[in-house]
Amino acid sequence: MTVKTYIRPETILSSENNAQDKTLGWRPVYLRRRVLVLFTIAFCTIIAALETLNQFSQTHNGIASSVEIRHYFWTYGPTAILTLVALFWSRVEFQAKQSAPWYSMLHGPQQAENSVLLDYISEMQPVTIWRALKNKHFIVAAGVTLSILLRLLVVFSTGLFSLQQVQVEKINFPIQIHSNFNIENSTLDDFGLQAYDILNGVLFQGVPFPEGSTANFAFQEFSASALPSDANITVPTQGLMSDLDCDIADVTVRGWPPAMFLPPSVLVDIATPSCYISNVTLDLMANDAPLGAGIQVGQCDNTSGPGGKRVVATSQEALIVEKKADDNKPSNNTLRRSVALICKPSLLSLTLKAEVKASESSSKARFETLGFQNATLSGLIAADLVDPVIRGFRNSKGFRAIEKHLTIGVKYEVQSQVALGMWLTGATSKLEPLFEVDVLENVTVSYYRAMAAQLLHLGSQKQKVTSYGNATVHENRVLISQLPLRVMEVSLSLGVLLLCWMIFLVSCETLAQWNPSYISSIVAILANSEDLRKSVGGTGAASIEDIYVRLAGRRYYLQSTPRGTAILDTADDHNEPDLKSTFDYVAWKPFPGLACRASGFAIIAMIIAALEIVLHRSQAENGIGDISFNEYVHYLWTIIPALIMVSISMFYSTIDFNTRCLAPYARLKQSTGATIKHSLKLSFLDSLGLHNIFLAIRSRHFAVLATTLATGAAFFLTIITSGLYSATDIPRFINSNFIQNGSFPSPKAIAPAPLYTDEYGEVTGIVTAKYILQDNLTFPSWTWDDLALPEILPHGLLGPRKAMESSYVDIKLPALRAAPSCQLRTIAELNPNITVEDGSTDKYRLTVNLPHLSCSYNRTKLNYTQMVFSGEQLQSQHFGYSVYYACLSENVYLPSPTRWMNSYIWGQLSNTSVKTVMALTCMQYAETVDASVRLKLPGLEITENHPPIPDESTAKLVPDVYVPISEWWVLGDRESYPMTDAFFHFLITGKYGIPIEDLGAPEKIEKVIKAIKRQIRLITAQQFNSYSRGTSNETTARATLVGNITVPNRLRLVQDATSTRILEGILAAMLVLGILGSVMMNTDNVLPKNPCSIAAVASLLADSNLIDRRALEMMDASAKPLQSGLFSQCCAYLGWRDEESNPGPSTVSEDMGSRGKFMIYIESEDESRE
Repeated sequence: MTVKTYIRPETILSSENNAQDKTLGWRPVYLRRRVLVLFTIAFCTIIAALETLNQFSQTHNGIASSVEIRHYFWTYGPTAILTLVALFWSRVEFQAKQSAPWYSMLHGPQQAENSVLLDYISEMQPVTIWRALKNKHFIVAAGVTLSILLRLLVVFSTGLFSLQQVQVEKINFPIQIHSNFNIENSTLDDFGLQAYDILNGVLFQGVPFPEGSTANFAFQEFSASALPSDANITVPTQGLMSDLDCDIADVTVRGWPPAMFLPPSVLVDIATPSCYISNVTLDLMANDAPLGAGIQVGQCDNTSGPGGKRVVATSQEALIVEKKADDNKPSNNTLRRSVALICKPSLLSLTLKAEVKASESSSKARFETLGFQNATLSGLIAADLVDPVIRGFRNSKGFRAIEKHLTIGVKYEVQSQVALGMWLTGATSKLEPLFEVDVLENVTVSYYRAMAAQLLHLGSQKQKVTSYGNATVHENRVLISQLPLRVMEVSLSLGVLLLCWMIFLVSCETLAQWNPSYISSIVAILANSEDLRKSVGGTGAASIEDIYVRLAGRRYYLQSTPRGTAILDTADDHNEPDLKSTFDYVAWKPFPGLACRASGFAIIAMIIAALEIVLHRSQAENGIGDISFNEYVHYLWTIIPALIMVSISMFYSTIDFNTRCLAPYARLKQSTGATIKHSLKLSFLDSLGLHNIFLAIRSRHFAVLATTLATGAAFFLTIITSGLYSATDIPRFINSNFIQNGSFPSPKAIAPAPLYTDEYGEVTGIVTAKYILQDNLTFPSWTWDDLALPEILPHGLLGPRKAMESSYVDIKLPALRAAPSCQLRTIAELNPNITVEDGSTDKYRLTVNLPHLSCSYNRTKLNYTQMVFSGEQLQSQHFGYSVYYACLSENVYLPSPTRWMNSYIWGQLSNTSVKTVMALTCMQYAETVDASVRLKLPGLEITENHPPIPDESTAKLVPDVYVPISEWWVLGDRESYPMTDAFFHFLITGKYGIPIEDLGAPEKIEKVIKAIKRQIRLITAQQFNSYSRGTSNETTARATLVGNITVPNRLRLVQDATSTRILEGILAAMLVLGILGSVMMNTDNVLPKNPCSIAAVASLLADSNLIDRRALEMMDASAKPLQSGLFSQCCAYLGWRDEESNPGPSTVSEDMGSRGKFMIYIESEDESRE
């Protein structure tokens, strides 16, 4: 074999400049520096964006709060962007692979396997990288590596963002302040009893301090309604505190009173270096218990103003010397021991920082004192609080809970102030510790602070002012996961380096006259390439391996000539006798073959079914399974599904590539052949999918249309998969057994009416109701509104306390409530009568006729005249009064009543006449009702956000249950109210008050009746709670109750229904399109070899009559390949052809031995008809 001398293209082109301008024109569009620079900028921009988002995420506890409308932005967005980048990069990768052999031959002779036989296009990417590096085709290696990196980026982008609940700090958040301390001294005396009642309710009824107060100070009430209930807020607020500065005092006995049978007392002088108080009375309990302790008001001698006012605290024990009744000698009694304190009051202004949950009362806040100073209020000084604190409840009508707790030990009964102080400090068991100075001071100061705090709170003015605080909010925030971020940043950084390398290596040279993706371009080049044509002549039916053997050792290079691009061989002899000249036709079956495709389609069908099954489980079980916020677990449901979808996408990309690659050849194999335009001048390889879709429709290549659409749909698979699974807080529901702690409210357990009414026990609940109506305190445990509920306990352990903190139990409980049976009396039935009081000219009384009902039948037994009010000076005004009395028993020998009655009279006066009057007479009954109750764990507390809801259909009257006495006068905290009693006062001014004008409006009768009944039921519920519960029979059988515990803090993996439906639709469409594409074109039986190398295509054209006709066409070198009129009336075929006999087209299935050579050839219409 002789060797020709290689002549560089520049040698010819220097003398044929004009020809070069016309003939050399193709250069890969995407493989140009400006395009690669754009990709480099895009990669750098993505890196910068990722790092910026990461820094923002770390400093702001996430990128943003996620709501439903934004969910798909952060799940689909990153994957869609990177998929789009990967789509455009695929063009760079293809053109790098396609141009590699042309660039190689352009720069000198190359071995056949590195030039005309070189095929990077159809190889697997890892193999391509290895071969490209081996052949020093670094642009190809870099392009393919970048393509793999982009696939990796797409996969990891699905796990880039995660939704987690984090604590977000909100700075300078608006907080509403509801009060200020514009307090006037004149108002404090009015609040003394109210403050006393509040302390009783807090200590003994389980109610919290009112908002705006604690046990030590009052503060400005605040709220943050715009924040979620679980937010922690930090609020700067102002507080006001009255404190005592106590000094130990000396005690000097002045004398004993002469009384022998009254509880003894001793008269003493008490002195400190700064204050002397004389004639202080110290009370002792009794002669047989000569102990005492008290807190009282004192005034320093020689002072008359508020500056001398003091609080005196003492504990004393006397030595009583008995004497005869007729003994008039001075008493020998003396003090055995005593402790005395003189305390100076102070008023302090506090600067506070409060921390509390947004859903909790401000009274439950944790306070930090940032500073304090003496308060300077225009209408109040420290001494103004002494009398209201010490003596403010002197008008109490009794029945307060502390009155049952005055006895210390066996028989020592202490003063109420001391008893409250002892309960506040926990020193409730013995009197002896009060003889210690520290204990006495602690008891005194604790009582004084607590009472003063309530007085300051009650005296504060309501005012709405906006302040600013900080809040810690638990939000579902979008966070960047670090592992995907770092993988993506490293991959993008490598991509930038590879792009810079490609920019440096890429050539600006033009490669060939036309784009070699088209068969027509290879025809044009082969017409100039006699060497290559001779080398592959007769190999149309040969396999690629046979062509490798044929071309082994040959070296090819590109040469630009005036007639176009030529591929030349350095060897002269192309007819060596030892080369094989005949070949058996064996069809080439590209991967995936038909069987593999069928298996792939079956797997996709199973994936669709699996998605539906898993979605059904996710919806039925509120998630697929429990998970944690562990970052690595997060990758299981993001990256693994993405890998599956990328695999499906690669599977379809391979099918689509094979279809697009073989489509022109498949059309040529049809018995009718194909026009030049729709076969030889058609290529689906070097273009984007959208262009291929239009091209396939126009050329009627429906198999290509089907696979291109399927591959285009696969573009969305990974994007949609990124939002397929998410971690969601879904409550867990657990059924658990509970038992009643006591038999109440079972009607069988409640004691009947006692023989002698326990008035104190029965009316204590009325005082508790007063706290609710007047002070807006919350309901005590196991009561709500008008319901008295049973106490319940879990049958076993519910779980760790911390795990139960946000949990709650929904349970249906039996409840007891009042069911007053009422009769309305109109003005005609009441016959109101206003008369002047005896001996008066301007004071009047009002009487009405009321029914007296029978205990048994709730019917009128007789009428009587009832005085509504007396001694009043009348004007045009509204009024409202209530009276109570026992029902009339059928058994006159019954020693006590079994049921109580109340009449409620209201109306409007017009000076000295009655304008309107109504009366509602009610018999007190009880009824049971089932209530749906939500209890917050672990303390089993009823919350205001979820009050009990009674099931009215279960209400059942229980006439045998005793309803406690309805002495509504106990509600009063003063001697009288203007033209109302205590019941109507709270009906108008209380927590659920109605306008006073409703009392005189006939059209508001139903509203007034509804309000009366509600207040009756509310008060009676507290009586049931404090009295009936305590007297119930605990031996009555109790049923087990089943509750449904909800544990909200459970993270579940949830499959998104929207993403699932989209994904199923895409996969189903891909499945149908893939099957249609495979049916319309079976790629297993199109060609005997892979047509992705130059030599493979040339082997199908070397013996073709196309080359001869193309040679004639060269007279116009500037024309596009096969463009002239010589080919306009021709059809192209792929098959066996015997040039001597010139027969028509034949198929591969015919006798190959007698049909000549396998090639692409053309025939004119005349030849086809012959």
